[in-house]
Amino acid sequence: MPTPHAASIVLRTAENAVLIFFDVLLADGKEEWNRSMKRTGSATPD
Repeated sequence: MPTPHAASIVLRTAENAVLIFFDVLLADGKEEWNRSMKRTGSATPD
């Protein structure tokens, strides 16, 4: 049984992996979304 500290490190690593995965997966979609928003004049602030 891992210590609570080790478990929190594993959890944080898993969260980061999921975020990176979705960032890579959705990168093209976000670019397309931003382009279409610019065309309609309502681009996201970021």
